[in-house]
Amino acid sequence: MDTSELHKLADTLRKARIDRVPIPPSSKTYPSLDVRRAFEVQRITVENAVSKDGDRLVGYKLGNIAKVMQDAFGLDQPDYGFLLASLFIYQGTNISLDKLIKPYVELEPAFVLKKHLRGPNVTAADVINAVDYAIPAVEIIDSRVENWAIGLEDTLADNGSTGAVILGGTP
Repeated sequence: MDTSELHKLADTLRKARIDRVPIPPSSKTYPSLDVRRAFEVQRITVENAVSKDGDRLVGYKLGNIAKVMQDAFGLDQPDYGFLLASLFIYQGTNISLDKLIKPYVELEPAFVLKKHLRGPNVTAADVINAVDYAIPAVEIIDSRVENWAIGLEDTLADNGSTGAVILGGTP
């Protein structure tokens, strides 16, 4: 895939999210989509959200970390994504399902960091030392892919199928 195709896919996924109309799996439309290119689509998506929509990058997510969730979606490893400020919903707020395509709910731990983690050699001890506190979270996953027919490349390009996040109360 060339750069223009990566941008086109990012725009197609953005439109699917805004219009709440799912699209065929990206890996079917773009057979050369691989993990590296899917991460590039994520990066483009986040850049567009910040530059075009005035959004803000506030964190990162791991998805499908439980084997049961991987099995449910036909994956063999977790996925990853960016968390934007616009994805967060206040605890106790009613959620309008018509803003989502086909949502599922996952209970997740959320870790608030007191310092950044950078570099390829981050250790478990570095992570433990960087965590300020943990709180419960509800992640609403919502794929832009028709019928959740996702492979790893599809969910990565779709920013880890992120729909919304609700953080629990104080730690």
